Amino acid sequence: MQIFSLAEEALRATSDPGLTLYKTMVFSREDGALEFVSNSQVLQKGSTDFDSYIHLLEDLSEKLDNDPAIEKSEPVKEGPGAKVRRDVFQNYLHSLAASSVLTYILGIGDRHLENLMIKDDGRVFHIDFGFAMGNDPFWFRQSPIKLTKGMLNVFSDSQKVTFVGKVVYYYQEVRKLSNLIIAHLYSLLDSNLVVNPNTGAVMDMDCLLGVIDRLQIGKTDREATTFIEEIIAKSPGYMGDFRDIVHIYRAKNK
Repeated sequence: MQIFSLAEEALRATSDPGLTLYKTMVFSREDGALEFVSNSQVLQKGSTDFDSYIHLLEDLSEKLDNDPAIEKSEPVKEGPGAKVRRDVFQNYLHSLAASSVLTYILGIGDRHLENLMIKDDGRVFHIDFGFAMGNDPFWFRQSPIKLTKGMLNVFSDSQKVTFVGKVVYYYQEVRKLSNLIIAHLYSLLDSNLVVNPNTGAVMDMDCLLGVIDRLQIGKTDREATTFIEEIIAKSPGYMGDFRDIVHIYRAKNK
């Protein structure tokens, strides 16, 4: 979360990335505490329709519209989410883009719909960073960025272009923090920070090199843009949806 805080502060200087930051406290290698984020739910609650999250965003919009304490907002009036409040839609787009960039750079694994949450105002955020630096509990690694077709089908074609543009923008802005990010992660090399709870693997130089590669350090902005656009293009896929379905089935049959 320290790197998320660092990135959020830098990104907010030019625009609101919509990141949801919550406090964490470590007591030991096995114990800790997390701040409770109110007015939020796991994305799995809105996953009955894997083709689109439009109904979820519409429900959130209706909830805000029915709250007299919340200021009214015009609907988007464009694309599949035409009925969604504009502020909810913008929060969703920006937060999905920014969180996608940061979880990709840090190689956060175990991305299923119970580890992604959404606030009532449409801001998406990730939880449970136990698997990091390219590690994952499943025998197959899903797409580099947790972006399902349902997440993207809330956008029209022009809105998808805007979304990809935001991902590229946030990626390039975070790349400007590369020295700080690498310095922070380098300081953790002797910390025995566990990055794979299943195997007990800890933070090492290979993990650091993976982050350097994902940041495309040493590459030009144009090369980095092409790189992240290709990552986005191959991220949505049926394998991610299949994994979410398996996880839901397991959760119901525990």
